Amino acid sequence: MPKSRIAMRRAQAKGEGSERYQARRDALIAAAAKVFAANGYRAASLDEIASLAEIDRASLYYYVENKKELFYEVVKDYVQQNTDMAEAVLASDKSARGKLEELIGQLLLSYERHYPSLFVFMQEDLAKMSEARSGVGKKLHQTMLRFNEITVEIIESGMESGEFRSDIPANVAAFSVIGMVNWTHRWFKPGGGLTADELGRAFAGIACDGLVSSQQKR
Repeated sequence: MPKSRIAMRRAQAKGEGSERYQARRDALIAAAAKVFAANGYRAASLDEIASLAEIDRASLYYYVENKKELFYEVVKDYVQQNTDMAEAVLASDKSARGKLEELIGQLLLSYERHYPSLFVFMQEDLAKMSEARSGVGKKLHQTMLRFNEITVEIIESGMESGEFRSDIPANVAAFSVIGMVNWTHRWFKPGGGLTADELGRAFAGIACDGLVSSQQKR
């Protein structure tokens, strides 16, 4: 199917990569993050996003193809960065507890630094989004699954070393930790009562103290 004229113009502008074009596109993505955070992906309207970015609706298509592209542009780089961070933590020479503490702390700092983009990702059920079945959506889903796998691997290593209790499945423990951290999208905002660093230390203590083996407690 041949490309439309606006699609060809968009592809050309992206290829040229002028500073002005990129700045307007970045402003549009930032506006989309705010609207997605406030309304959710499905209820968010392109009219509201364009208005917030001070771009008329017709011009919006010069920068992105549709709402789906905006969603993935809001979240994809930060999700990949967090998984890269988790890979580095896994490969470090820290103890299992040290790795889990580092993972939780760095994840919450990322949520604060990239607010509200990552909270947009957490409030959506990517597995149920039809857009997640192919292309960028599929890659994003795989990246998210890899982060989960790393968390399981860290906890399994702690169980094998005797640092962590082994009477519960590692994946249950991992999903409990991830769920605890990700639920912050419902109530955490930068500049509130707690910083991400303070919250990270508190969550790491809750998670690691709950996982510590009876031998380690002696």
